[in-house]
Amino acid sequence: MRGEGRSALSGEKKDMGFFLHNREFYKSFFVMMALLVFQNIITYSVNVADNIMLGGYSQTALSAAAACNQIQYILQQFTVMGLGEGIVILSSQYWGKKNTEMIQRISGTAMLCGILAGAALTAAAFVAPDRMVGIFADDLDIIRMGVSYLSIIRYTYLIFIVTNLILSTLRSVQVVRIAFLLSCLELVINAGINYK
Repeated sequence: MRGEGRSALSGEKKDMGFFLHNREFYKSFFVMMALLVFQNIITYSVNVADNIMLGGYSQTALSAAAACNQIQYILQQFTVMGLGEGIVILSSQYWGKKNTEMIQRISGTAMLCGILAGAALTAAAFVAPDRMVGIFADDLDIIRMGVSYLSIIRYTYLIFIVTNLILSTLRSVQVVRIAFLLSCLELVINAGINYK
């Protein structure tokens, strides 16, 4: 019995040794994790700030912006969640092998797909903005205000895609501070422009 207890204790010490010997790994892991968490909080804060400011203006404006934001949400799911997370998952494996050529190929392919999707969505926003907003709203006043809002934000679709795919590529090679700083800057600029 004592021998079994000692072997179990030695096994626990070996497991703890793994954690103690990899302090640098855990330090970098928790720093990256904290930055990603704060970046997401700040990104969602931008949307909350938009809703608060538009809600103070009028319910119609808030509904129009919400309808247009559904278009942005679909784009975000395709680029950030689909292509962006695909870049992170695949490229981080090649980063571990120090194979930067494959990372460039993966990022380039994702960027091409993203730009094509963004160009198609931007073209649709130019050709039939009322139909796009009409998918998410029935009221004519909401559609009218939504088309006005869409006429401004449609120019940001390609910039949004390119920026997020570059940030995903950087994240896959352990560079997360740039995305965090850009999110902070986005919150300040967005709130400042909305306030005026």
